[in-house]
Amino acid sequence: MDTQTRIRQLRWRSKRGLLELELMLAPFVESDLGTLSPEQLESYARLLECDDLDLYDWLRGHEAVADPSLESIVERIKLSHRV
Repeated sequence: MDTQTRIRQLRWRSKRGLLELELMLAPFVESDLGTLSPEQLESYARLLECDDLDLYDWLRGHEAVADPSLESIVERIKLSHRV
C-alpha cells in the first residue's frame, strides 16, 4: 500500500466513538499525520487498535502507555493537542 493510501486509511480510522478522544486526535491528524515516517505511521496504526478509553487516559496522562513502543507517538499527539 502506498503512503498516501495509508494516510487516508489512518485518517478515517482516527474517527472514534468517543468524541473527546476524536477531538484530541484531530489536531495531530491535520498537522502531523502527513509528516510521519512509514515506521511512525505503523506505530500510529497500532495505537488506533487500542481501546478508546485506554487511549484517552494515555493522552490525558492519567495512565502510563501499556506498550512502551507507543510512547513516542502518544507524546507527539499530546504535543499536537496542546498547540
